[in-house]
Amino acid sequence: MMQDFEQLNETIAQEAQVVRRMISHDEIQWVPNSGNFQFSDGLIQVNLHRGIEKQIKQRVKTWKGFSKSMTPLDAEALCQAVASPSTVTLLKPMGEGSQKFKLYGLVHPDWFQPTDKMTARSIFHTVLGKYGVDTSQPIHGVNHYGAPVESFALPEERFTRAKISLHYGLDSGCDAYKLWLDDIRVITCGNLLMPKQKQYRWEHIKQNKENISLEEFLDTHIPILVKEHQTVNQKIQQARQQPNYTPIAEIVASAYEMPSYKSGGRMIDRITTAVSRQYEVEVEELGYQSRWAVSQALSYVGTHASFLQEKSTCSLKKPLQSLAHEILHD
Repeated sequence: MMQDFEQLNETIAQEAQVVRRMISHDEIQWVPNSGNFQFSDGLIQVNLHRGIEKQIKQRVKTWKGFSKSMTPLDAEALCQAVASPSTVTLLKPMGEGSQKFKLYGLVHPDWFQPTDKMTARSIFHTVLGKYGVDTSQPIHGVNHYGAPVESFALPEERFTRAKISLHYGLDSGCDAYKLWLDDIRVITCGNLLMPKQKQYRWEHIKQNKENISLEEFLDTHIPILVKEHQTVNQKIQQARQQPNYTPIAEIVASAYEMPSYKSGGRMIDRITTAVSRQYEVEVEELGYQSRWAVSQALSYVGTHASFLQEKSTCSLKKPLQSLAHEILHD
């Protein structure tokens, strides 16, 4: 029996309230300096994010972007996107019986196909079980777009544990179901290895590029991610046997080659010192210098260093975690 998924239930309830409207151009107008449209049934509040901006740009090539003080020309372009004969406008009420709505999405009437998220969840659990994943202890949350996320621990390998996560696509026309290999950690110390994110997307619209069902999508890509976790452990075993000849300062510097890190010289010196010290610990524990000791030192500092937990420095963690993972694949 599946555990309750509060965030998914809330999303389903909220999307059940979304209004689908075909709005004609003559019943809508932009209210200057307000961030709102006025239309026949009330006000539409525009809270743009990347997905909706992409939908607008697909419909109006001349649109330059949103601001409350848009020029009349840009406001007219936005009205054309919202009130188009080939567009269904999705509106989310801002309260029960409210005449104020948030712009939820813009969809083509022939392409858009909302999904039954409870059925999707059942399919996800069934396919995970097929590949040996225990679904009795889910981890629930939401991503930064507000979409529900469900994660499960993969079977532990020799050196690491990891999660597999499904982001349940919002029925906004600008989202997708996304499958991730997540949170790869070294079992003995909790160090985080940050691979280049391996994400697979299933577009839940009628014009599905792959033309496959959600079950086929999951059945294809879940075993790939399970295999990827196994491959990480094979790479760790190889790295334990590979000697390291590269100075730690040079290795750390390679993590921060992008121009955006050039101003962090003093902090990067501090990171280099911390990685060097941890490298000595790893070498002493392993008994010899190796690429695995380098990877462990990088991931340890990137995961545990207290001076990288602050808001002003936390962006410096990911390059270390990413490099720790990349070293395994050299």
